[in-house]
Amino acid sequence: MLIWLLILVILVPLGIIASGTAYGEWGADELQSLIGYVPVGFASLQGLYHAPIPDYGTDWASSFIGQSLGYYLAAIIGVGLLGVLFYLIGRELTKTRKTQPRTVNQ
Repeated sequence: MLIWLLILVILVPLGIIASGTAYGEWGADELQSLIGYVPVGFASLQGLYHAPIPDYGTDWASSFIGQSLGYYLAAIIGVGLLGVLFYLIGRELTKTRKTQPRTVNQ
């Protein structure tokens, strides 16, 4: 599984050369052009969240190499955060199982 995850992280910059926008990363204007309207719930949440690395880059990321580094940085941070989260959940689940007494059926 780790090998597949590493392969996916390596392939991350392919999104730069793809046309259009990524699925689910639409703004209100893109959604308007795609489906013809903006749902009320979507419009009310429009400014609620701001990405830490908008568009996967910064001012220095105008070149393909710079954009690739931004994509890699986002992928590594995401994989790292999910790895820590799953580790903590697994540890909590195993700790709960160890503390439960076993019953023996007679």
